Amino acid sequence: MSYVIQGDAFLFAGRYSEAVDAYDKAIQIQPSNFEAWIGKGKALRQLKKYEAALDIYNQAIEIRSDDANAWNGKGNTLNQLDRYQEALNCYEKSIQIQPNYYDPWVNRIFPLYTLGRHEEAEASINKAIELAPDKPQAYTNKAFHYATLKNAD
Repeated sequence: MSYVIQGDAFLFAGRYSEAVDAYDKAIQIQPSNFEAWIGKGKALRQLKKYEAALDIYNQAIEIRSDDANAWNGKGNTLNQLDRYQEALNCYEKSIQIQPNYYDPWVNRIFPLYTLGRHEEAEASINKAIELAPDKPQAYTNKAFHYATLKNAD
């Protein structure tokens, strides 16, 4: 079994430290293994090691700068570090690469809202719902958005 597959299995099972170890082994064997870098970034984010995860996403983007998932993951990490404008820039890059990718549309809602950009947040919610009407997260965000706006009045 390859170390990336092993890392993915650990990641799926919530065994994040073991996932990092497996991805590290894959990277030692093949330093340009993009999937290993992405998996390691996800595992580190789950371990709340956001600065380390950010470094890993930067490595992944050096290998494959045209990957929407890498930019989205970097955005999620920056969001956790309260670096909202930088997170938005990453989500925008992800959307630029893959305009119909649901995740960055829904992930950009919180930083937009936090930065007071409510109309853009609402437009992002609507786009996420358009792209994936079967996913509940955008609907939850929409309800929160409207409840918050109503309470602000």
